[in-house]
Amino acid sequence: MSIIITAIGKLRRCIRQVEYSNPSGASEQDILNRAKTLLAQDDKFKKGFKFDHVWFLLKDTEKFGHDSNRELPDCQWQSVNFASSQSESPTSESPNSASPGLSSFSLHINEQNFGGTSTERPIGVKKAKGKKKTEEENTIVIETIREQNRQLSERLTKGKDDRQQNYEIQMLRAQTEAKKVAVAAKKVAVAAKKVAVAENSRGE
Repeated sequence: MSIIITAIGKLRRCIRQVEYSNPSGASEQDILNRAKTLLAQDDKFKKGFKFDHVWFLLKDTEKFGHDSNRELPDCQWQSVNFASSQSESPTSESPNSASPGLSSFSLHINEQNFGGTSTERPIGVKKAKGKKKTEEENTIVIETIREQNRQLSERLTKGKDDRQQNYEIQMLRAQTEAKKVAVAAKKVAVAAKKVAVAENSRGE
């Protein structure tokens, strides 16, 4: 799980770094793509970001969402010169650029966040770590889905209670209207009876 947390936290900081440069006219997807390219400059993530399948589930969760106290994210740069994807000219980028608007980036990663450099491990150990990594990813996805289901269940229960309350209110209103109609009908009957009695008295 620590691998996923590290990768997602690093990508979030790279996204903030891109947003800090204020690329005019860049969409959310443009910013994400540029952040991934920036992330790939780190030796730990040369193969790119590998957790797209859980990114949109976890990017706004509490574990990764409350890191605003880090004023200086460790995706640092020497110079930034972003332009909107609509205004960039294809000829303005050099052939060696990794991505439009990113040629001026020079990434410096704080190695302390990753516990030192990687070393070669036996195939058996790598396989075991890969299995553990997969299990951790599955656990995170399952727990996220469970939490979403719990929240949905709460909303459905609240909606059901609200519907029941509205139904009871409507029934009370209907009963009140029925009583009003009955009282009015009774008054009409009494008035009609009085008229009949008066006519009989005059006839005698």
